[in-house]
Amino acid sequence: MGILSAIIFLNFNRVTIGNEGLALAFIPDFSVLLTGICISLLLGVIAGLYPAWFASKNSIVENLRAT
Repeated sequence: MGILSAIIFLNFNRVTIGNEGLALAFIPDFSVLLTGICISLLLGVIAGLYPAWFASKNSIVENLRAT
């Protein structure tokens, strides 16, 4: 959601940052959107692997009793 809202925001409002005569413009394109979504999905899967692996080692009753 954040990546999509940033792309929409940058399409309507052109953002530039300038310092000492050098201007940097933020211009979104499809590859930035696709890369951001892929990285966030990959990190979500990696972050969920350890809790899922840990929960699969015990029985469901033990896991529910521990909470």
